[in-house]
Amino acid sequence: MKHHKLSVVRTLLDRCYNLVTETEDRDKEEEHVKQALGQCGYPDWTIKRVKTEILKRKNENKDKKKVKHTDRDNKSKGMVVIPYVKGLSEAVSRVFNKHRVATAMRPHQTLRNILVHPKDKQETTEKAEVIYKIPCKNCDKVYVGESGRKFGIRLNEHKKDCETNSNKAFTRATRKQSESTIEKSAITDHQNINNHEIDWEGARVIERESDWGVRKTKEAICIKTEVAVMNRDEGAFLSGIYNPLFAGLRKFGGKSRVSELRVSDSQASSSDDVHSVGRKFQL
Repeated sequence: MKHHKLSVVRTLLDRCYNLVTETEDRDKEEEHVKQALGQCGYPDWTIKRVKTEILKRKNENKDKKKVKHTDRDNKSKGMVVIPYVKGLSEAVSRVFNKHRVATAMRPHQTLRNILVHPKDKQETTEKAEVIYKIPCKNCDKVYVGESGRKFGIRLNEHKKDCETNSNKAFTRATRKQSESTIEKSAITDHQNINNHEIDWEGARVIERESDWGVRKTKEAICIKTEVAVMNRDEGAFLSGIYNPLFAGLRKFGGKSRVSELRVSDSQASSSDDVHSVGRKFQL
């Protein structure tokens, strides 16, 4: 019976505290509940006990909500891993911490990167799908080309073509005539017309690219960023909007920096030209 009495009192007081919004009206309703319960034989201690329990429960709920809100504000938004650069990484970490983003540092080099080399170094002549450069011994001009085959095979083809034409015995008339003849290779033309020697030992691979369309684009970039070239054309078509960029690269050092250029190869197929597909590249 005691349990039943407390339940009745708790129900009436809960309705009083939760449904009545104004303080004055709530006090009147509470007094009305006390009088009604008293007339029904409920002792005063039951009302006081239930009222204490209700107020205690309300205070506990407020504290829980406050703690939950504080935890949500202090909760981390995630973690980022950044390379460690002394003096810089600490400052970046402090900025992330202000926004509740945890940071972890990783080294530039590890013992694994330095000591472990599971694969043997590939010889330059064995590399395929390359963009290469062949310089002249007598001037600053270079030849820039690309090939899907091994670099050594393509280099030997250039050598063979140059040797075949350089071993010919020319009279004065045939020499003049040969200068107006367009050979298969632009390197051979440069050698015959200028009587220069090609620096085969200085030939090197400057970039590797498996996608044919992207490789042709990178070849064109290399040609445009060289100060002087033997090439007859400029390779794949590139919009004139990039000419100021190429001029700046030539002025910067006259060296191809194609390895620092990133071409978005997901936008074009090998059968499309660069301009029509809007292929972009950035420094």
